[in-house]
Amino acid sequence: GIRCHVFGSPRLGGLAFRNEAHSLPNLSILRVERSTDPFISLPEVGSGSEWSHVGHCLRIHPNILTSLTTFTSDDTRTVDLQLFRFDKHRPNSNFVMTSVNSMCNLTKLKIGNEIRSYQKDLDKVASLNLPWPDAFIGEVTGKKILSGYYA
Repeated sequence: GIRCHVFGSPRLGGLAFRNEAHSLPNLSILRVERSTDPFISLPEVGSGSEWSHVGHCLRIHPNILTSLTTFTSDDTRTVDLQLFRFDKHRPNSNFVMTSVNSMCNLTKLKIGNEIRSYQKDLDKVASLNLPWPDAFIGEVTGKKILSGYYA
């Protein structure tokens, strides 16, 4: 099968495109997004079009507020990971709100949409042996993720 890992992707197409991509049995898409990346919310939903995301979602939450209030460096702040099956139970976000939240990080001149931001967070998960999600958020834990394959 074909596996596709996409970082920081905006919404790609309409519901028909999404349903077609999800119906292909040999295609597995994992969309990696940082909660601080404003571009993952584009184009805005409700702007007269039916834009949607495709694939499962691995959301990275760098704990920016912790680092700003306790003055920890990028190297020591923790990272939280959440895994969503086809955006089920994934919190809705919009560009305006994400942009406002990203303003908290302007003192470091980072918004979080560059690939090196994603890389640093994933490297941190590996180097600190942080737990990797083994189940999708909001689903019965009987469906575990085994050997990197998403059911």
